[in-house]
Amino acid sequence: MKSSFGLIRQKFTIWVDHEDLRCVKAFLPDGREFGMLLAHGFWGKRPHNLKTRRLVLALRRRKEIFFSDKQDWYEIYQEYLQKRGTKSKRAASEMLRQRRLQTEAAPSSQLSSAVNNKTDVDDRSSLPPLDDFLKQFEIDPSDVL
Repeated sequence: MKSSFGLIRQKFTIWVDHEDLRCVKAFLPDGREFGMLLAHGFWGKRPHNLKTRRLVLALRRRKEIFFSDKQDWYEIYQEYLQKRGTKSKRAASEMLRQRRLQTEAAPSSQLSSAVNNKTDVDDRSSLPPLDDFLKQFEIDPSDVL
């Protein structure tokens, strides 16, 4: 996408799996699939949802945790939770939630392969068909395409 200068100022439709933000599926304005887009750096390697990303970035903004693009945010976040987990039930539950999320998500090697080959990931992390997605918001698909 970096070298696709013809896409500048193009509006895309993006499908997001809110339970796994490592990648999103992009569609061109005419409805054709552009493909899967993988998050940059370690955000694209570790499964995470919107809540987790917001928490981690808020902690970083408040300077409670520190990491660069070259460091694994998950490892640093886990260390932070372990330190707080002995005193805080919330931190302990968050640590367990994160571990569960890491084990239940599709492996990042499978995700990278899907992005490179422009194929879908397994059923657990694939996105719903457009019609089903629109119907959940009570939108008639014929109004969109």
